[in-house]
Amino acid sequence: MRLLDSAAIQPDQIDALGHLNVRQYLVRAYGGNRELASLIGLPPKAAAGALAPVRTGHYARYHREQRLGAVVEVWGGVLEIGAETARTFCELRNAASGEVAATVVFELALEDQRNLSRRPWPAGTIELAQSMRVELPTYAAPRTLSVDPPTADITFEALLARVGPAGDGGMSGLAERTIAAEECDDFGYLRDGSMEPLTGARTGNGGLDQPIMDGDAGVRFGWAVLELKTTLFERPRAGDRLRSLGAIVGLHRKARHTRRWTFDTDSGKIVAIDDFVAVAFDLAARRAIEIPPALRAEFSKRHHAPNSPDRRSAPQTPGR
Repeated sequence: MRLLDSAAIQPDQIDALGHLNVRQYLVRAYGGNRELASLIGLPPKAAAGALAPVRTGHYARYHREQRLGAVVEVWGGVLEIGAETARTFCELRNAASGEVAATVVFELALEDQRNLSRRPWPAGTIELAQSMRVELPTYAAPRTLSVDPPTADITFEALLARVGPAGDGGMSGLAERTIAAEECDDFGYLRDGSMEPLTGARTGNGGLDQPIMDGDAGVRFGWAVLELKTTLFERPRAGDRLRSLGAIVGLHRKARHTRRWTFDTDSGKIVAIDDFVAVAFDLAARRAIEIPPALRAEFSKRHHAPNSPDRRSAPQTPGR
């Protein structure tokens, strides 16, 4: 793998759980992936004109928390490349210890930014990509989430009727937003990777709000994300109105799996689906704990298992 980036964690990148915010891992992986794209002959999007490489989805697995001041390196390579699509891999490591902090698999395509149509890779890109081939490490493979595309044949109205506006009762309740012009590229489309997820509560550092909760025996805990998968179906444009809603689709002893659907309010089309697997994380012991019984009972009321739920073993604490 190639070293693509290296930088220390700054104070504004730390969330309420006291470690690097889950979205900041992705920000670093995005940067590494852009550098990787340049190494295989794809120009930066700002200089690419009408044609540019764009991310159509990603899967991230978080292995070990990173604290303030740690230097995080981004390493990467190409998993596979076809005529019009590619899969790339970025691995975030602690520079001092060498421990793996997170792994991210990206799905890429070359698009004409004027109409978002797919285009073949430019001459030489496939050859360069083949020279940077890597194999996906076993520790980077999905554990709880499925590698198959999520089912998209659902309407907002049907989802709302099933789960209600409170969604999972936490960060995945009903949320709405309008895409601002300053968030978009020169062709009026939302910039690639400019915000994940597309709707929902946010903090000043670009991540999700991290509520701190009181558990049994005075234990204070929050939710630490272990896996995240995003599938993009449509690229929003300036002025588009979006609304999203989530539900708990998997409930384990220490973890919950939440899925959030984002729709275009006017057309009704599905825009994106985000899947999160998170554990209850003891802030003092820095480890996963069982979900407190009262909270589990509340979650059970909001648990909407899919028709074919994933029955693999429950996720564990990163690095443990």
